Amino acid sequence: MLASLAFVLVVAAPATAGMPSWRLGAEPRDTAESALSDAARRDEKASAKALDAVSRQFPGTAASGLAHLLAGLRLLDEGRPADAVPHLAHADVQLTLVPDHALFALGRAQEALGQPDAAARAYLGAGAGPGGALACATLPKAAALFA
Repeated sequence: MLASLAFVLVVAAPATAGMPSWRLGAEPRDTAESALSDAARRDEKASAKALDAVSRQFPGTAASGLAHLLAGLRLLDEGRPADAVPHLAHADVQLTLVPDHALFALGRAQEALGQPDAAARAYLGAGAGPGGALACATLPKAAALFA
């Protein structure tokens, strides 16, 4: 789960002067990314409302997709898979560079809800993502659910 959230931390963590050259620094490129960064840094209760506001204010953007993804991941970590599913399956998540991570989390949520066929399909989709980055984690899960 921490690896799935790493991309949000890059958006949420501002670049620091004097930062070692091997570290990624991220400065928001626009108001949508600034709003996402601010929302991601808040405590969990305030963050949920702020993430929802980002999505409503910037629909159809990668920032909205990342806001949904972060909200879904946090809900999943809180043991609320049913509440996480709509966020993880939101269309704007596909506008991000990490839709495969959203599918992996969606599979976890569906598996927790006792929906093995839907979870297996989500895992297959995640495994087919860019560069197959999640294939080793997702394809065995899909195979086990289809068995």
